[in-house]
Amino acid sequence: MHNDKVAECGEIPASKIGNQWRFDRKEIDQWMKAHATGKGETKP
Repeated sequence: MHNDKVAECGEIPASKIGNQWRFDRKEIDQWMKAHATGKGETKP
């Protein structure tokens, strides 16, 4: 699944400005840490 589809579904933190999705690096890093399982995968 592409980043824009995941963002549109609200699965990752993002903002849409015009027709482009914007991703804040710090928010993505925090989200990844919060969803990490320790095995290189994310929680469902």
